[in-house]
Amino acid sequence: MASNGDGAIKQYRLLIANRGEIALRIQRTALLFPRPEHPNVQFIPFVLYTQGEEDALHVTSVPKEQRMLLQGIGPRAYLDGEQIVRLAKEKDIWGIAPGYGFLSESPQFARLVEENGMIWCGPTVEQLSLLSDKVLAKRLARQCNVPTLESTTGDHASLAEIQSFAAELKNKSKGDAKVIIKAVNGGGGRGMRVVDLSQPNAKNLVDEAFAACAREAKASFGDEKLYAERFLSQARHIEVQVIGDGKGSVTHLWERECSIQRRHQKVIEIAPSPTLTAEVRQQILKASLRMAKEVKYKNLGTFEFLLLPETGEFFFMEINPRIQVEHTITEAITGQDLVAIQLRIALGCALNELGLQNNVLPTRTAIQTRINAEKFLPDGNVIPTSGKLTSFNLPSGPNIRIDTSAHPPIGHRFYQQTPLFDSLLAKVIFSAPTYPLAVQLADAALATSVIEGADSNLFFVRSLLQDEAVRTNRDVHTRFIEQNFESLFKTAQALQQDSASINGRSESTQEDHQSASPSNAPPEGQQSIKSPLSGLVTQVSVEIGQKVQKGQEVALLESMKMEHVIRAEAQGTVRQILAKKGSSINEGDAIVFVESSDNDKDQKNDQANIAAEEEEDSSVLRPDLEELLKTRQLQSDEVRQTAVKRRKAAGYLTARENVARLIDEGTFIEWGDLAIAAQRTRTDEEELRERTSNDGVITGWATVNGKLLDKKEFQSASNARCALCIYDYMVLAGTQGHFHHLKLDRLFRSILQNPAPVIVYAEGGGGRPGDVDLVNMKVGGLDTPSFALLAAIQARGYPSVGLANGYTFAGNAALLGTCDIVVATEGGAKDAPKRGATSTGMGGPAMIEGGGLGKVAPQDVGSVEIHFKNGDYDIVVPTEVEASVVIKQLIGFFQGPLESPHWRYTKNEKDLRKALPKQRTRAYEVRNVIEMLSDDNTFVELGNGWGHSLVTGLARFAGQPIGILASSVLSPLGGAIDVQSAKKATRLVNMLHRTKAAHLLILCDTPGFMVGTPAEKEGGLRAFAEFFSAITGFQEGHNGGRIFGVTLRKAYGLGAQALLGGSTLANFFSVAWPQAEFAAMGIEGAVRLGMRKELEAAAEGAERDDLFQSLVDMMYQRGKAQNMATMAEIDTVIDPAETRQWLINGLRFTRTRTPTWKADSKVHSSHL
Repeated sequence: MASNGDGAIKQYRLLIANRGEIALRIQRTALLFPRPEHPNVQFIPFVLYTQGEEDALHVTSVPKEQRMLLQGIGPRAYLDGEQIVRLAKEKDIWGIAPGYGFLSESPQFARLVEENGMIWCGPTVEQLSLLSDKVLAKRLARQCNVPTLESTTGDHASLAEIQSFAAELKNKSKGDAKVIIKAVNGGGGRGMRVVDLSQPNAKNLVDEAFAACAREAKASFGDEKLYAERFLSQARHIEVQVIGDGKGSVTHLWERECSIQRRHQKVIEIAPSPTLTAEVRQQILKASLRMAKEVKYKNLGTFEFLLLPETGEFFFMEINPRIQVEHTITEAITGQDLVAIQLRIALGCALNELGLQNNVLPTRTAIQTRINAEKFLPDGNVIPTSGKLTSFNLPSGPNIRIDTSAHPPIGHRFYQQTPLFDSLLAKVIFSAPTYPLAVQLADAALATSVIEGADSNLFFVRSLLQDEAVRTNRDVHTRFIEQNFESLFKTAQALQQDSASINGRSESTQEDHQSASPSNAPPEGQQSIKSPLSGLVTQVSVEIGQKVQKGQEVALLESMKMEHVIRAEAQGTVRQILAKKGSSINEGDAIVFVESSDNDKDQKNDQANIAAEEEEDSSVLRPDLEELLKTRQLQSDEVRQTAVKRRKAAGYLTARENVARLIDEGTFIEWGDLAIAAQRTRTDEEELRERTSNDGVITGWATVNGKLLDKKEFQSASNARCALCIYDYMVLAGTQGHFHHLKLDRLFRSILQNPAPVIVYAEGGGGRPGDVDLVNMKVGGLDTPSFALLAAIQARGYPSVGLANGYTFAGNAALLGTCDIVVATEGGAKDAPKRGATSTGMGGPAMIEGGGLGKVAPQDVGSVEIHFKNGDYDIVVPTEVEASVVIKQLIGFFQGPLESPHWRYTKNEKDLRKALPKQRTRAYEVRNVIEMLSDDNTFVELGNGWGHSLVTGLARFAGQPIGILASSVLSPLGGAIDVQSAKKATRLVNMLHRTKAAHLLILCDTPGFMVGTPAEKEGGLRAFAEFFSAITGFQEGHNGGRIFGVTLRKAYGLGAQALLGGSTLANFFSVAWPQAEFAAMGIEGAVRLGMRKELEAAAEGAERDDLFQSLVDMMYQRGKAQNMATMAEIDTVIDPAETRQWLINGLRFTRTRTPTWKADSKVHSSHL
């Protein structure tokens, strides 16, 4: 074919991967080629359709050879990218125009198109990956210094993350905030809900909104990922039409205002905005172009913003990288054909070739009204409607444009509005020199419209056009309809009644049409089985002449993504079938006619046979359940024998064996057990299931110590509830992958929402570089919140106990170090053939070598000895077997008191009278005193490897948990508090302050803080002051702790003051044993300093020595405990045998401490 001698015309087969009015719109522009700018280009449009859409206008408008039938029903067929590409290849398609909705924003579909040698008429795959993902798009905005609203972090948010974000938002906003949950991909108002956080049931509302958004997003876009952000109640919606050629040039075709919305679905759109100030307009346009230029945007895109008109503040919302539903009004004010621009850019044109290198000025104002098949209910809810249009007359004439695929009856052919697809019937566009004139034209023209056969929003749109706020575009915002619904609804009803009376007809409804339809009236002697709802017939289960029984399946109907069984209402014989597979039917339409049968005996027998046939044997597994159980089996140790053997050879337990040792049997609920490593692009998924089950970490909830703490077998809000994070070294050496981190984030956020203790077995090698599925989605991976979330758990005072076993490096070590208490094993079992060693480091061997620090064997990075001596490890045990026992005991201290008979005390309290040596200068083991005082076998020492002047730990007295801080005179410094000991004590006190798990027992026998140059070099100035601050702060505030001070022997100087709570009387009680002695400093030193003149006056030798000794003896006598008590500087002196009873009574007389996690649980259960 020739064209004016310029060469042969080349045909381009263009597949329109859409339906309805947008498919027609693209067809009509495609038919405008060849055109002067492209005299040799001719597009041949091909279309898609599903069964039941054979008569749709977008199908019948092209020859049969250009029609392509999709297998599948409803939107799912249009979301089947692989099928679409396969059909396109069969037809030798050049390019695919996606329109809007369906797969228009899918980077996976675009990539599939290009990989199969076709042109994608849209943005690049990389741009779709970035911009169709609203979370990533917000990051781009921040990178370009464009304001954004507070939102959840990460690639998408789980329900727990959104609940946590909502709680934080509510707290910041003093309870009056709203949160909006959105689909990460897609648009059009689908997958979007607003929740008012001031509602008393806000938490449940968030749950419901999350589930609804996920369903809607999955059905509409094939992707159920969600995120949440702060919702602005009085904002206006401004969007900018951007065009880029992919070569660095970008421009805009001005803005549109879409503030008039109904539940995030735009109803009326305006271009340009009639009330936007010039200054704000320019700011928004420039912000859009900055972002577009940053990514070298290609093709059409809409950059959306929320605007606060009172302040002029605007916030980036999202980018729709496709043609927009409301592109029509931009075309109306600029004279540009946006579909033609899309196609020309796909052909390789640059902006200067399109004549768009300079701004195209708007010449008019345009309004688009969306006419939808929907019914407004008096309560403000809207339901989509369906039906055959018996009348469909829309306005025409100058300055009016109609985009629709609906049509009035053509002979016996009716337009069927189906519930399977979008409810849009038509877009009616009006243009005029000014906005008021455009509104006036729209109102007058729509008054002449008639739509019958299905309910529509025609009269509601007219009520909007007559509202003063809309006519002036003042005081409108995205919730305008919601806040003014009652008055708008009344106006719409009045307009509908007026229209009916003027035109001399009753108000036409879907039901009227159905009742009048002859097809619904069965012949005499027959009954009709009717559809209870509108939908698509997916199966007819009977044949003509077949006998059916009451309750027997007649047909299957799909509606709102659900399958419904239509059953016979009575016994009879099928005489006529009116519905066919793939056809749409309305509520009340007849499906079959059945001739009734009155044989009651046969009916009962047949019904019994049908019931027997339909009854399912629960012992026979359905295929989906069988598949699930098979997948679960891959996680078991029995299946992973090779990995288990390696584990056992090192002397270690498996992760699941560790879980079993910790929890109460039958209480574990595991999260994310089906997750596998993000390595599908290089490894077969079946292999990943076998090798990377759980993605290397077991997470979930269970009860621990339930038999000791819960009074009943079942107890809601169990006192023994506990979260578990147990690393599985048999999976990729326990490294932290993408889904692994998502599991951590979900668990940790759940703890923040449902406070409880957490156990972390941290064995593993840190971050995993091999998750190649993320190569185009992540750079540094530094945005993971896992570490901050665990730190938040600690900061809030929810207790955590970690275990170092085997190799614990990098990210795993970071989690371990965040725990309140760290237990470590020496390694594997001693009789293991290849016994493993425990080693911990903030960087593993690879990181050390990569940093140029040399080669280090993993066992030498950070040995048990190193970490025990520097205080990183609180407790060291031989193996994981012993670790599980001590960890359960530690967790128990944070869970609360034990009732008798779960605690015992079998020692003789009188033995305390001989616990100290008679000689005041002789050392003794204070741990023996602690053991004699506390319940049997309950004392657990923390930090035995460092800070030897003080013994710290936890124990129980009459079942009540208590913290212990005791002087150790067996230490090299004789109990003098050095820097390390002060830091160790501060750590314990701060932990008890945060967790509020227990009061504190002090056993004081100290000559004071360590002094001298060495102590100053170690930082004693701050360390000792921080100890003072910690022990004072421990007693402050609501639910503050109480200190029970017992001075065993020495209490000298500032060290003793700090140890006893800040002073000898800064505690609940301060008692002393008879041997106790008190002084402002060491008595010998005090005599030498304070009596220097007297000593120097005495003759050197025996006389001076005798004077010195007599002064010392006098000072000792003066500082004796009983003398202190007479001066009321302590409460009293007690018989050592009375000490335990004093402590138990002290616990009785003080407020029982409610652990922070329990107190917060009550708050969280009554709020969000």
